[in-house]
Amino acid sequence: MTGFEIKENDVQKIIKCMESVADSLRISETTPAKRNDEECNISSMEISQMFKCQHIKVFNMITKFITTEATEDEKGEFRFAKRTYNRKRVHEICYLSERGCSIYLNRICSAEFRKSKRFTEGLEKLENEIKSRFRKEPVQSSGFLMDGRSRAECRRIKEIFDRFITGPGLEKREIAELTQRYQEFYEIMKNAQMQARQSNAIEEAVYGVAIEAEMQGFIYGFKLYEELVNRQLVVA
Repeated sequence: MTGFEIKENDVQKIIKCMESVADSLRISETTPAKRNDEECNISSMEISQMFKCQHIKVFNMITKFITTEATEDEKGEFRFAKRTYNRKRVHEICYLSERGCSIYLNRICSAEFRKSKRFTEGLEKLENEIKSRFRKEPVQSSGFLMDGRSRAECRRIKEIFDRFITGPGLEKREIAELTQRYQEFYEIMKNAQMQARQSNAIEEAVYGVAIEAEMQGFIYGFKLYEELVNRQLVVA
């Protein structure tokens, strides 16, 4: 059997080819795989769920900003794509980078919306998602007393609140400082010589503030106790 004759220039070609393959393998090993937008960025759908808004409204707000106000640099923080759901239906969706989320909060959301309760609640959720997804920071739960509890447990906690809020005066658990403040309040109301209707309205408003403040104090107290108990369990 006659062997193949390999000339010197053929050897050089083979060596170059092998070096090229080796270089490609080294590049693939050292270059981290790029995560797609669905994995690393936050979608307009997720934002709509955080802020309890319709997705079409959030999407249109982003689109309007990009087409009317955004600079070319800012436009790069938003990427549009199509998403298939229910197997057949397709709708447009936008993916926001970390900076894109900041732009959404500070420039796309209206000043009026930023004053709402929905914005405050959504802001906390979005900020936590930003920390978790972009910065890989551990995120603590909001810590609201009722979060994650069953309806029956929430009812029991509410009963405890109601008993402690309405009971101190009757059960002689009211602190002396509070009793003194009540007496001062009634003295001021008496000296003001207001009409009964005005007096009752002010008294009701003051009681409402006092009750809500006391409820907030209970929540802080319970959360502090819960935090201390959890730390003790961790240490143990």
